[in-house]
Amino acid sequence: MDIPEIDRELVYLRREEANACMRHRLFHAAILTAGSGLELLLMCLVGDLYRALDDNPDQAELAEQLMFDLKNFGPQETLKRDWGLGTWIGFYDGYQVPDRLCKSLHYRPKSFDFSRLRKANNEYTKAKHEPYKVTVEDASQVIVYFDELLDEVGVLSAEERGKLAWRKTWRDRINHWVVQNRASPETVLLRELFPLLEVVERLIHHRAVGYEHKAQLMLAENYVFSTIDLVKDDERRPQSLVDDAAVLILTLHWLLSHPGFQNEILHACWQPESNVEYELDRLYQFTYGNHEKLFPDARGQVGRQLVWTPLSRISEIGPEALWQNYWKEAY
Repeated sequence: MDIPEIDRELVYLRREEANACMRHRLFHAAILTAGSGLELLLMCLVGDLYRALDDNPDQAELAEQLMFDLKNFGPQETLKRDWGLGTWIGFYDGYQVPDRLCKSLHYRPKSFDFSRLRKANNEYTKAKHEPYKVTVEDASQVIVYFDELLDEVGVLSAEERGKLAWRKTWRDRINHWVVQNRASPETVLLRELFPLLEVVERLIHHRAVGYEHKAQLMLAENYVFSTIDLVKDDERRPQSLVDDAAVLILTLHWLLSHPGFQNEILHACWQPESNVEYELDRLYQFTYGNHEKLFPDARGQVGRQLVWTPLSRISEIGPEALWQNYWKEAY
């Protein structure tokens, strides 16, 4: 049995969505979103606890005990996402999970109050089965509790929360720009920026991906979020992120043919029922075929192709090419 790895950013996105629902007075949707966020948070914390114990040889027995408790609790023999918030609350209460979190991960959330958790679950259940009974007070109580608990346990670091804010800032701007500029070649790459970023991040957190490949993937991810770019990010010009999308495309294409990488891992991290090789090759060929339009030389007075030259090297040696100053060859 495996403990599912929860996308930690998804927990925070649930909070953003729940608060947005409240601002638009969609109280029923707010409770459903916050309730599902609480469920994901409880799953995430158990996963953190198990992996922390499992990675420490001195606590291997505690990891085995946690796995044994999970196997023997609840209505199912295997752990799945459809346990439900109420079942997770029961497991936390019956198996002293908050105490385990305090001892092993030093979490000491003041908000880990089972009476409040059960109250939130009651409102969550009511919203699912009796939506007409939902009130603004009900929704407010659930969201306030979710906010407090999430802030106290802090499943994301400040750096990770900064990345989440980056996504939120750019997603709407890109979508609006793409609609207005459908015929532009930049549109093809910009549409893929966030989906490919999610694939790269899944690969970074995948246990079967080796350190060598993870290091390269982290270089690509850091390029996207870094303020140091070949094309400076301009909030007024979403197309300034085209180089970020190209880095992800070229990195994944390089990874697919790199010795030692198991291609089935990329299949598992990609969108279901899609042809990974075909999709990546299509984007790769498009980027190469249109690089003069996508990356016009913005600094022609000092050299040629100062953007495309280092980007193209990714296909040969991976994202580390971005930090090796190959553009000097163009002088």
